[in-house]
Amino acid sequence: MPFSDAPVQIQLEVKKQMQRYGYEQSMASTDQDHEQDSTEYGIVYFKQDGDVKVKETPVDWPKAKAEIESLGCGQTNHFVGFKNLKTSECLQFLRFEPDLWYADVPIELGVK
Repeated sequence: MPFSDAPVQIQLEVKKQMQRYGYEQSMASTDQDHEQDSTEYGIVYFKQDGDVKVKETPVDWPKAKAEIESLGCGQTNHFVGFKNLKTSECLQFLRFEPDLWYADVPIELGVK
């Protein structure tokens, strides 16, 4: 399922968090490649999609959107998360079925 078909609540929450994390500029060109260095946003993503694992890697909005869209489905090991390195805030999405998502904001990481 394309991210554009994901439940509206998920799209709104991702966009809200990205804006909160300083993605206003990159979101203006969501469907275009832009040359801005993703490390300047201070946002990393981590992912496990079956056996494929990605450790904390800098990400911008188009890449974040693509990672969410490409996430597989399953009861275990199908999640993607985003972490603000400046505030330690984290947002994770688990995808159980094409139309069944779970969003999680771990409180243990907390805002410092």
